[in-house]
This record gives sequence, structure tokens and C-alpha cells, in this order.
Amino acid sequence: MKHAIFFYFLLTIGSLTYGQNIRTAKIEWQVTELFDASAGKTMAYTCKFITQGTAPVMWVQDDGDFASTLTVKSTTGDWTNIALIGKFTLKVSMDDSMGDLVFEKNADGTFISLYLKTGSSELRHRYKVSSVTTL
Repeated sequence: MKHAIFFYFLLTIGSLTYGQNIRTAKIEWQVTELFDASAGKTMAYTCKFITQGTAPVMWVQDDGDFASTLTVKSTTGDWTNIALIGKFTLKVSMDDSMGDLVFEKNADGTFISLYLKTGSSELRHRYKVSSVTTL
């Protein structure tokens, strides 16, 4: 009986940490790799994105020395458990740029894609997420 209660406790704690809904939970996404689609290159890169539904997204770089705010205009998708395969898209703006911020988990891992466009200038990055933490 003690083992059953302990197992249930572990399942409950696991679902509280990893079973979060991207629309409601405050989540920190740690990144360790960047693919620059414009240059066709993959490189080591660390940053983090902090999300909470439709609240502005914080994009923290340079060990916290530089942070940008992405304003959420709209959302597409419904990813109710970030521990499972899913996808959620935010239409965002930053300064004069507009674009998409896509959070996705598939068989290859968890990724964030950022597409921003200002006039003729484009940013097309795909970040590999190393860890996800509920705040």
C-alpha cells in the first residue's frame, strides 16, 4: 500500500510540473542551440523564453544582460500538456517587427521557432529547447 501511495504521489508531482497548459502556466524555456535558417547554420546558443498565455513573452539573452519583450497579438492551437507532443503559435510583434513565435514538441525534441520581419529584413531562427520549467 505504501508503494502505491508513493507511486501516486510521484505521478501527481510529475503532472504538476510537466503537464502544464501553455495557455495558462508561466513557463521558462531554456535554449542551448540555434539554427539560423537564413544562413543555414546551427550553433551553440543560450537564451530563455518566458511565457504565460497571451502575456508578453520575455526573451532573455546574454545571461540576463539583454532582454526583449515580444507582444502577443493572437494565438493558434491548443497545447494543454507540454509534456506531450503538441504545437502552439503566437502572433507577435517586437518594435517594428511582426511575426510568429512557435512552440512545438515532436519526436525529435522541443523547439521554438521565431520568424520576425521588418520591411525587407527577416529573422528566421529555430531554437532547440534543453529544459522546460514551470515557474
